Amino acid sequence: MLGACTAPEPLDLVLRGGRVVDGTGAPSRVADVGIRAGRLVAVGAVDVARAGRVIDVDGLVVAPGFIDLHAHTERGLVELPGADNLVLQGVTTVVSAPHSGRTPWPLDQWLARLHVTPNTIWFVGHNTLRDWVVGEERPATEDETATMVALVQQAMRDGAWGLSSGLVYRPGSAAEPTELEALARAVGPEGRYATHMRDSGPGLVAATEEAIQVARATGTPTLINHLKATTPAGHAALDEAIALLDQAREEQVPVTIDAYPYAASGSSSSVFEPLNPGLEQRLPGWCGGDLDGLRFRSVPGADALEGRTLREVLLLAGLPETWSSAAAVVRELHHRAPFRTIASSMRQEDVDRILERPGTLVESDGNLEPPAGSHPHPRSFGTFPRFLQRYVRERGTLTLEEAVHRMTGGSADWLGLQGRGRIVKGGAADLVVFDPNTIGSRATIAAPRHTPDGLVLVLVNGVIVAQDGVSTGARPGTPLRP
Repeated sequence: MLGACTAPEPLDLVLRGGRVVDGTGAPSRVADVGIRAGRLVAVGAVDVARAGRVIDVDGLVVAPGFIDLHAHTERGLVELPGADNLVLQGVTTVVSAPHSGRTPWPLDQWLARLHVTPNTIWFVGHNTLRDWVVGEERPATEDETATMVALVQQAMRDGAWGLSSGLVYRPGSAAEPTELEALARAVGPEGRYATHMRDSGPGLVAATEEAIQVARATGTPTLINHLKATTPAGHAALDEAIALLDQAREEQVPVTIDAYPYAASGSSSSVFEPLNPGLEQRLPGWCGGDLDGLRFRSVPGADALEGRTLREVLLLAGLPETWSSAAAVVRELHHRAPFRTIASSMRQEDVDRILERPGTLVESDGNLEPPAGSHPHPRSFGTFPRFLQRYVRERGTLTLEEAVHRMTGGSADWLGLQGRGRIVKGGAADLVVFDPNTIGSRATIAAPRHTPDGLVLVLVNGVIVAQDGVSTGARPGTPLRP
């Protein structure tokens, strides 16, 4: 009778016999993982006799759920609460950093209404603040900066983790360094500052220096989102930018970078400045020197163009395949309304170098995508499996343990996120189970809407939310607060 009183509580689920890669970077080991009430309660040899459910994962990897450090979810979680295209690639926590979108406000009321599949982390967007307070594309006054500081502080009281800037986009592009430092200082060392820098082309070095200086001047942990080199001028500047980052790391300046594993960026036509003179000279750099290097994601009022390359649009219009004709088409479409593109302006060797650099973390920069519609960037469907496929299995430049760390424990460390990103007793049961021999992505620029290969299970807070590439429809995610 006394033995019965002290018997351990039953487990909800045991994942038995998997190769546990715990997110710390430590060597993997074969172990059982026991889950109760959304928490990890046992890692090792687990007695399955009192388990409600046992799943044999022999030969598979059990890892922490992937943390997407930068995704655009603020406009889609109401319509797409399952966030399927992210969850089905193993993402269990999504960081919404709306550098160019609209920050939900008041944030605390928004968070209270969320009923979604992944856990969410929210930043307040710099461009949102500038739209509200400045309203024009110009430097902010001292009073306006003070008002934005107060709004940042309010957002953090309401649950934001920090500030996200998109300095390549209007109106944030008009912000001066003093404004950025004031806002980052308001976030403070306990908060976080994430930035899409001003330039990835000819101004790459200056943009990198600016981001480093914000971190140095304020002491606020700073993340450079999707570091990349675009256009020939950016390719030539990458060595110097990386050298600056290496020096900052040696000086213990709190600046970190992340990236996604695709040699193509996705953005608005606004970044091409198509209504300004000289587009004919700028456009080849954005297209990687190839008319097929620019693909249309969404074109307001011209659905038939979505998914087509610039060359294909010229052929449809009966125009010559010249950069002059291409510039004329881009100007005309942008004049009607800004459109969204996938631009092959990056070099794969640069992408590899950035992602293989010690300390680089992983993010998708993806959007929430409905089952059908416009032509998305493949990063929205395949970032995390592709990272494992390319750098662990194909190139062998990262160990499985190191690659998983960059998507889990390393990301949690930058965020200051406790209890997630690692498989440890007492932690949250956010997990992915995958086949290390087949994990990968079939999503391409030409055909992006493909579910990844090799993902067997995804769990959020102990609940199975995806199995064998199919969503279960469960909504166990929670808004995470600092």
